[in-house]
Amino acid sequence: MIPWKTKKISTNVLESIGLTNLATSTSLSLTDHSPLGETAQPLHVKPQLPDWKLKTLEKKYSRPYFSQTPHAWEMDLMEVVRDKQWYLFIININTRYLVVYPTNTRRLLPNIFQLLQRFFGEFKCDSLRGDGEFNKKHHSSLGDEEFSGKFNDRLKSLGIKTYFPDSKFINKNRIVDRVMRTIRDGFGLNTEQIRDNSAMQRMVKIYNHTPHSAYNNLFSPIEVQNDFVLEAMYIRSKIAQLHKIKLLHSESYQYVRGNILFVHIDKSKTQDKFTKARRVFDTLAIFHKYFHGNVMVRLMNSIGNYIVVPIHHTQFAYKSFDDIPPDVKYYFRIS
Repeated sequence: MIPWKTKKISTNVLESIGLTNLATSTSLSLTDHSPLGETAQPLHVKPQLPDWKLKTLEKKYSRPYFSQTPHAWEMDLMEVVRDKQWYLFIININTRYLVVYPTNTRRLLPNIFQLLQRFFGEFKCDSLRGDGEFNKKHHSSLGDEEFSGKFNDRLKSLGIKTYFPDSKFINKNRIVDRVMRTIRDGFGLNTEQIRDNSAMQRMVKIYNHTPHSAYNNLFSPIEVQNDFVLEAMYIRSKIAQLHKIKLLHSESYQYVRGNILFVHIDKSKTQDKFTKARRVFDTLAIFHKYFHGNVMVRLMNSIGNYIVVPIHHTQFAYKSFDDIPPDVKYYFRIS
């Protein structure tokens, strides 16, 4: 039986079972209820052991996500009922003002264009971003192949600049994806209420009138949307932040064409997704150029086109091919 007073698990016990790191960084306390009515203290356990080999991209190197020009919007589709009901989310990149339109037609792409025409009549829009499903290569997935080639052309004819990249390495749809998760979390597990457009519009109104963290919870999206001075101040602050980060990036760009790099290949969407849990630099590649803040390389152990990987998935190995030791060439089967 555990005594009433808290007992500390000794360091010797933890060391005997191989948890020396846990012994130095974590204190475990076990308590029991006292018959005198004393409140038992909780069990304090660190959630997991620190793993110093898991290194994410430092926040100081991440670029701020904003638009240097006003009236820039992002859009994406939220599927509520499979193949029956969707919501078109459109959000201002700088002001975070959100607009949502329902749609339930199978001719999804033409209907999206009609909703966008309605949106252009209500709000000023100079540029529009989206993900690859609005790209020409993927239009057939939205229901109308005849309309697919005309979607971007029709938007451009209205004076709208479009940007629908399909690369997974480009930082896109960051804001609209986040607001879609926020709205889903607002409805919780109530799947019936999220199908109701009136309930969705009430949720959107609550979101637009709630102070936003992008403005340090001082202003709501509707306040910034109606006051251009606030948006201009936000843009200037983000441009200054971007300038500082670019200076840090310029110190990191030291690769020269022909350099040999160790590359970590992301296998999360392949059959080998469970083989490696940590970032392993186990592939040799030849550096070609920098591409949108990432690195374009050609793998040395395969014949194919160039691939693009994040800069923090690369490490400098050798200055040129001639500097690779023979044993390394043998290990990687490079001739």
